[in-house]
Amino acid sequence: MGSLVGMTLAESRQIQAYEGPAEEYAGITAEALLISGTKAAPYFTEINDRLAAVIPRAQTLRVPGSPHNGIAVAPPTLINPLTTFFTTPTSPATQR
Repeated sequence: MGSLVGMTLAESRQIQAYEGPAEEYAGITAEALLISGTKAAPYFTEINDRLAAVIPRAQTLRVPGSPHNGIAVAPPTLINPLTTFFTTPTSPATQR
């Protein structure tokens, strides 16, 4: 686990550098899928909800039974919605 300290510190610096109101992300125009697991810390869902409220084309996904590192274990409750998200074409009305 000690080898992860450097990565964790770098990640923490990035979080601090980008700390601010969700409205700072309102200019994102891409389709965005904001994912959190039901077993992860509640602040992940809170942050995703705040971002989804200001990013015009954002969707949220709560993955049942998934922890913070859900992508590492890749449960079907995560992979199936990801597959749909990445394979569904955007409609001409929403393309920019």
